[in-house]
Amino acid sequence: MGILSSIAFRSKETRQVGCGYYLLCSTLTTLLTSIMLALKSLILPLIQMKIIHNRLFVNIQCYSFDYLLQIFLNMDKWFNGCIAMERAFNIIKATNFNKRKSIKVAKYMIGLVFFHDKYFNSI
Repeated sequence: MGILSSIAFRSKETRQVGCGYYLLCSTLTTLLTSIMLALKSLILPLIQMKIIHNRLFVNIQCYSFDYLLQIFLNMDKWFNGCIAMERAFNIIKATNFNKRKSIKVAKYMIGLVFFHDKYFNSI
């Protein structure tokens, strides 16, 4: 599902306003979350069956996968919030809505969301 959504939002028509960029990033973070969850679900039974018994690997994957899952989930929530704000702003501005400015703000906000979650989420 996420792969099809990412293909849909990569086209130019869907990215004529900032909402398309947020939707593309939300799709990608959802896809990354699904991949990380699948990997974690695959590794857990292998650890339980004692096929993987390297303690260092188990500790590293445990902390890193949980941390990355939390970051991707939070980023998806931020992108959904950005989508809602832009759509509300679009309704308020109506015909005076500036598409170019919307795209500029979206690109800035995407960078801000990435920076925010990466460095300030664990505080």
